[in-house]
Amino acid sequence: MVNDPTSSKFSEMYAKYKELDTESDKEVKKKYKEDYSGFYVFFSFDIVNSTLYKSIDSNWPNVITDFYEQAISSVKFNFDSSTIFLPWKFIGDEVIFFGIIRNTMDLLYVPTKVNLTMRQINDSIHKNYPESKGLLNIKSTIWCANVEQMKDEGDHPIGKGVNYLYTNTNKDSQYSVGEYDFFGSEIDAGFRLAKNCAKKNQVLVSTELVYIILSLAEKTESNDERIKITSKYKIMNFEKLKGIWHGRKYPVIWYREQWEEDVSDYDDDDDFDFYKTYYQQKDASTLVYLDKVLRDVGKKEIVLSCIDIIKDSSEDGARISATTQYINHFAEIHLAMIIFDNNYNILLMKRGINKSKPGKYDFGCVNLTISKKVDEELLGYYSNFLTDERSITIVKDEVGEPTPLGIYNYTRKNGRNANGIIFCAKYDGIFNLSAINRYDGYEEFCIESVDKINSGNIDLFKGSVERINKAKELLDLDSQ
Repeated sequence: MVNDPTSSKFSEMYAKYKELDTESDKEVKKKYKEDYSGFYVFFSFDIVNSTLYKSIDSNWPNVITDFYEQAISSVKFNFDSSTIFLPWKFIGDEVIFFGIIRNTMDLLYVPTKVNLTMRQINDSIHKNYPESKGLLNIKSTIWCANVEQMKDEGDHPIGKGVNYLYTNTNKDSQYSVGEYDFFGSEIDAGFRLAKNCAKKNQVLVSTELVYIILSLAEKTESNDERIKITSKYKIMNFEKLKGIWHGRKYPVIWYREQWEEDVSDYDDDDDFDFYKTYYQQKDASTLVYLDKVLRDVGKKEIVLSCIDIIKDSSEDGARISATTQYINHFAEIHLAMIIFDNNYNILLMKRGINKSKPGKYDFGCVNLTISKKVDEELLGYYSNFLTDERSITIVKDEVGEPTPLGIYNYTRKNGRNANGIIFCAKYDGIFNLSAINRYDGYEEFCIESVDKINSGNIDLFKGSVERINKAKELLDLDSQ
C-alpha cells in the first residue's frame, strides 16, 4: 500500500481522544449553535467484483481494510483545507464521503480529485494484491443535495423533496462524540444512481451536479479553462430509475480526463448509442442538451438555485469537525473469533441489556481500526480472556493471513447496521473468565453438543452453529 499521508495526523487525533471525550458536552452545545445547512456534495467508491473475489481468495478481508484506508488517506491528501470531505458511511465494499461546498471554484474541481482518488485506490489494490488485477476495480459516483440542518431534538422533516442533516448528540458507550447523518429524496437518488448506473473504472456524476458545474464553467474568464472543464463530461445514455424524476429517463453522465474512441472493455455489454451518435455532431454540447432536459422535467430553476446557495454561504461558515467525524468512522468493521480450548470447549458470552439483542450469546467482537492488521486486532482483544496469549493459534491460509469463516451483519442498538468478519483459533490453555466484564455472563460449551445448542438455554445468533461446524473442519477437530 502507498504511504499513508494521514497516519501521523491520525495518531495526533487518537492521542487527543480522551480530551475529546471530556469536552464532548461542550462540543455538542457548540454544534447546536452552528448551522450546517448548505449545498453538499457526496461521492462513493465501490469495489467491483468483490463477491467473486471473496470466493476465491481468503485474503479478502485485508483487501477491504486496505481499500478503506487508501480511500480515507487519498481523499484527505487530494482535497485541500478549503473543502474538507469526511467519511459518512461504510457499506460492505463501499465507502461514502460528504462535504459542504462554500466556494463555487472549489466545486469545479471536485470530480477531478475524485477521479484521481479512484485511480490511486485502484493502483494501490493492484500493486499490493497482484492477483486482483483484471478482476477487482473501483467505480465512483458523485451527487449533490441542498441540505437543511435539524436544529433541535424535536425537529421533524416538513414537506417533500427536502434533505436534512441530523446531528445525533446521544453519547455512545464507546465513542462519546457526535454523529452525523443525512436523509432526503436527493440523498436517496444518489444511492439509486450509484447502484444502477455506476461502472468499473468510471466516475459517474449526477445530472444536477454536472449542470451546475458546466454553468459555472461557462462564466470562467479563461476560455481554455472553460473548454478544459466542459470537455470532460459526456452523456452516455438514459435510464429510468425508481423514485427519480417520476419515472422519466435520467441522463447517465461520465467524467473522464481523456475521451478516447473506446470507453469500455471489449466484453462490456453496455449500450452507449447516445454517446456514439450525439457527440459526432460538430456543435454537440453537454450543457445545451442538459439545459433542455432539465427544462422538460421542470428542474432547471431548482438546480440553478444551488449556485446562489453556495454563493450566499460564507467560506468561514460552520464546518463539521474533521477530528470528530474521522474518529467515529474509522472502526466500522467488526471482528469476531471462535476459540476452542484443549477440552474442545468454546467460549460464549451473554449480551447485556445495554447491547442490541440482549440475552443472546456471541463469541465477543472487536472493532477493526485503521493501521492495524486483522490478526493484531484479534489478539489484542481476545488475549484479555486468555491466561497465556502465546498459546493461541489463529487459523491462517498459506500466505499467513487469518482465514475468515464468513461475514455477518447485525443491527446495533442505535439502529445502525454493522458488518463483521468471523475467524477461529485453537487455544492450548484455560480461559481467563474473570476478565469478562462487558457481558452479563458466559458459558464454556463443549462442541460435541453443538447441534443441540439452541435447544437449551443458550440462544445464539443465526448462523452461529454453522460457523462453529465450519471452524471444527478447519481445525480438523472431528478427527481428534
